[in-house]
Amino acid sequence: MARPDFVVIGAGPAGAAFAYEAARRGFSVSVYEQAPWPGFKACGWAVPQQLERIMPIPREVVLTEIRGFRVYLDGRLVHEKTGVKWGYIIDKRAFLENMLHESTLYTKKPVKLDARNLRVLGNVEHPTRSYVIAAGSSSLPQDERIYATQMIIRSEAPVEEEVVEFWFDRSLVGYYWVFPRSGRVVDVGVGGIGSPKDFVEKLREFVKHRFGGDGYQPIEAIKGSWINIGGFDEKRFYSIPPVIGEAAGFVYPLTGEGIRPSIVSGIAAVRRAEGEPLPEVLTHTVRWIKAQKQILEAVRKASPETRAKILARLPVDVFVGLGVGELSPLQLLRALPALPASIASVLRNALRK
Repeated sequence: MARPDFVVIGAGPAGAAFAYEAARRGFSVSVYEQAPWPGFKACGWAVPQQLERIMPIPREVVLTEIRGFRVYLDGRLVHEKTGVKWGYIIDKRAFLENMLHESTLYTKKPVKLDARNLRVLGNVEHPTRSYVIAAGSSSLPQDERIYATQMIIRSEAPVEEEVVEFWFDRSLVGYYWVFPRSGRVVDVGVGGIGSPKDFVEKLREFVKHRFGGDGYQPIEAIKGSWINIGGFDEKRFYSIPPVIGEAAGFVYPLTGEGIRPSIVSGIAAVRRAEGEPLPEVLTHTVRWIKAQKQILEAVRKASPETRAKILARLPVDVFVGLGVGELSPLQLLRALPALPASIASVLRNALRK
């Protein structure tokens, strides 16, 4: 049996994107995933439409289109915008399997790694070109992590399929989300800085508050996962073998969004392997990961009252722009009255670059 050109460890967004791009260029790829299927990790399944600039999103994996959102602070609606397409709720497993369909996928295949020396030790194939480590945050030591929990419920009352909700509590460095997957099936979660036990309890209480004690039925038990927000790790990404995705810090620290930045890292790693210039979207992504990390540090140090003031006064388009890493100079000018000097300085530097 012929050896593959690349062996990818991990079938999450980064590993799947690498396999997709490599296979598209005619390389053979084997992908090893320790979970029963790709996309097993707890995830909100929401992606902004900016992802389509990087790769196509098959219509069959789209569950709902996001055309509006509501932002709550301490239970009070502070922002609302509808009628403008923001992104999608996707079937993450179907999306990843679509990217992997031209590669050989092995599931339930944990691979042992030497984390210090970035070596693959397990019983896997030997590639003719390179291994690629895309095994997520659990595979390598992380400097800083947040925790997220989610549950899938069936609402007794219909929900607006095209509207997502973000709920903030001034005492929490993090947020709750409500992402409809259909007119009645909803992904509800909470993530941020805290302990798994605390977040499980917070989630239970929030679901009761939002949907009523008897207004929903659980479809899946509560799932949780750690998320690496340590920031872009240049040494890992440029190592041999390369480390991509969450293990290399490709997560937006403010939002916990990892699908899009991880895909960027996977495609960029193929281009690097081919000796091609790295795409501009990689530079842009890394810049905003760094900026969001600095903003998060400032938010953590701020008082609960200051955090609440920022959320309540931010213009709605600036709120979205900060989250997706698409803030314009004009939006920054509009946001300055609501921002502490430390955060405004970070954003000015990011835009100047």
